[in-house]
Order: sequence, then C-alpha cells, then structure tokens
Amino acid sequence: MESRLVTPLLILATGLLAAPVQAAPPARPPQAGPPTHEMRSEERGRKRFMPPFKPFLMAGQPEFARMIEAALATEAELEQKLDAWPRYQELDEAAKRDMRNGFERFRRRIREEAMDEATQRGWTIPPGQESAYLRSYWSRRIQIETQIRARAEEQWKSSMEQAMAEVGRAYGGGK
Repeated sequence: MESRLVTPLLILATGLLAAPVQAAPPARPPQAGPPTHEMRSEERGRKRFMPPFKPFLMAGQPEFARMIEAALATEAELEQKLDAWPRYQELDEAAKRDMRNGFERFRRRIREEAMDEATQRGWTIPPGQESAYLRSYWSRRIQIETQIRARAEEQWKSSMEQAMAEVGRAYGGGK
C-alpha cells in the first residue's frame, strides 16, 4: 500500500526538480519610477475599487463648496481672500507656499474632473470659456449633491428612528 503512494510522490518530486527554472519577468520597467497605487494593483491583478477623485457627494459638503469657490477664484481674488484670513497671516513662508501648492493641486484636480465630464459627453469647451464652464459645472454639481445629501440625511434619520424603535422593543422592555 505504501509503495503505491510513494511511487507517484517520487515521480512528482522528480518532475518538479527536473523542470527548467525560468526567471520571472520584471513586474514593471525600471525607468517607470516608484510604483503608484494603480501599478501595484495591476501587478496583483486587481482593479481599483474607486476611480481616483470621483467624490460622490463630496461636493455637497459646505467645506468642499468653499474650497471650490476659493480654487475657482482668480489669483487676485485668492490673494485677497487669503490676506483677509487671520490664520493665514500667522503662517510662516514655507507653510504659505505649501498652502498655495495645495491650492494649485486642487485646482488641477477639479479642472480635470470637469473637463473629463465634458470629454465623456463629447463637448468641446473653447479655451476662452473654460473658466465659465468650470464655475457652471461645479456650482450645479454642488447644488445637486447638496440636495441629494439632504434627502439622504432625511431618509437616514427616519430609518434610524425605525430601527432604534425595533431595537427598543426587543431589548428595552417594550417601551
């Protein structure tokens, strides 16, 4: 009985040891730089769960609306807003520079988001109207997402009241 089991195992082990060794292909070309999240996910055979910067309902937050307003302002308007902000005056030059760089990154991101939407819909925005398009896109998106957020909050409150009433009946002694 043992020989019946040992023989296949020996054949399998011999075959594995005799198999030619092949070097694994490089995961990414060395000139590609440090791996991004997308590169690592692709290497693992996974797709991103959420596409980058597609903040559903993020535009409905009041803080986000203020950030959009500041990001869509001209340089002169932004300078005035920052000068009027007391906490900005307390920052050292390096922190001010970092804040401005952050604004620039945010400006690029919201511009990309709006322009991607235009591209997906087959629209061509003339360069002279890009600023107006960005303002229109983001003001309408903020308006829509604020309405969706308000309706969702109402539904959440009503559902929580109902759920807590059921929990109370089950565990609160019927009160």
